[in-house]
Amino acid sequence: RTLEQYESIIRLYLKPNLGDLKLGEITSLQVQAMLNKMYENGLSRRTLELTKVVLRATLNQAKKINLIQALPTDDVVLPKKARGV
Repeated sequence: RTLEQYESIIRLYLKPNLGDLKLGEITSLQVQAMLNKMYENGLSRRTLELTKVVLRATLNQAKKINLIQALPTDDVVLPKKARGV
């Protein structure tokens, strides 16, 4: 089930939003904008968390093999839900 969740996160959110970029071109601003847009479109906080986790794992692997120098997800903050919601 976890593998299916991760595959759907990649297919539904990461590829459409960041798929045209090379690993080294992804910035924290782009990741933040993607998550903000997802939140504004009504996606759950859990979906946002999973999206960040999957992206971070991918980028962390790229960093380990020296494809990138820093993780753009480090400076990203998940949007907070409004009070009373």
